[in-house]
Amino acid sequence: MRKNPYLLAAAVLLFTLIIPPSISYADETTVLICDSILSGFKCDLKSFYNIGRPGQEVNRYQETDLNKQLEKLMPGRIFIMLGINDLGRTGDNPPVDKDMLFVYYVRMLAMMREVSDAKIYIFSILPVNNLIHSDGYRLENGTIRYVNGKLKGICDGEKLYYLDLDPYFADEAGMLNRSYTEDGIHILSKSYPFVYYNIVSNIR
Repeated sequence: MRKNPYLLAAAVLLFTLIIPPSISYADETTVLICDSILSGFKCDLKSFYNIGRPGQEVNRYQETDLNKQLEKLMPGRIFIMLGINDLGRTGDNPPVDKDMLFVYYVRMLAMMREVSDAKIYIFSILPVNNLIHSDGYRLENGTIRYVNGKLKGICDGEKLYYLDLDPYFADEAGMLNRSYTEDGIHILSKSYPFVYYNIVSNIR
């Protein structure tokens, strides 16, 4: 049974009011690596860094300086929100095959492990709303669910964790809730408390 989104919203709001974001739950540095879905996300927690960038793809992680940044920041926790750009390429760039995306994801995680022993938290790739997202994007929620299932399967709950955001963002049809998006792909800042809750509740 899908969780009631209104009860979830109320619970998250209460959580953020009771536990202000200025409180530090740990001395360890926390890093968020993401694409445009969360590149605007900010958090007042001590030693929190959002080093995400719009357009970032999993299959091109090795072409960035993100690993060097991880080595410099020495985080205790890494949160990842990536994958939508690989699956939703436009124009002359064909989408990355869903199984190849999983291979690229595993490669990316291995690269991170070369420079960091941090706990890694993988956010599920958010669903899209096929009724309002741009026709230029080639995104199917069935493909997204498939990749999420593969990612969940490799998480051991000890050093690698899977955080399912669907209960917070998906509607009854499994699409991105219209209340939290304007283009059917990116989420509005008013839904950031759901992300904040999932980060803070895992670093207390």
